[in-house]
Amino acid sequence: MEPLIKLLDLAAKYAWAVFATTAVLLFLPESLAIQLDLKQFRTPYRGHLWLLLFFTAALVFGTHARSGLRFLWRYAICPMKKLIVPVTDLKTGVKQSRMRYYRVQFRYPDGTGAEGFQEVDSNGSVVRYVDLKGKRLIPEQPHECTVLDSGVFHLPEWRRIDWRDVFSGDTASGCWAISER
Repeated sequence: MEPLIKLLDLAAKYAWAVFATTAVLLFLPESLAIQLDLKQFRTPYRGHLWLLLFFTAALVFGTHARSGLRFLWRYAICPMKKLIVPVTDLKTGVKQSRMRYYRVQFRYPDGTGAEGFQEVDSNGSVVRYVDLKGKRLIPEQPHECTVLDSGVFHLPEWRRIDWRDVFSGDTASGCWAISER
């Protein structure tokens, strides 16, 4: 089945060109066809040309419909599923495609420090640091960052949705650190 799909994909790449050429041959006025010496192709192969025109039109339409369905899946159906019925960890309450927050403490060389959250996306990559109220925190000097509370996730009220993951098109993505479903 896969070789047939690959063959149809290859045919679909050039179907628009064959469709345009066939349409020109079929719909060209008779007087112009005689001037361009195309009558020899039109008259004996008219039935074949109509069949080729319909077949290539179907291929072009099918290719665009498939692309449209992929687009619809990635930007409408899959995101709605993730937002309306997300996978939720029964133990921690962490939901699919949501940012995770570790509580961290910053230590500066002069001995002072600050607390905040380390925002981690739904695939485990550190996105940014925020203060306790959710505003972006950029330490002004070199610092050490220590994770507090033994690395437990926190779910503050101002937490964010990981929009990049929501629109990934994969219903299984965004489940990092979800162990009990």
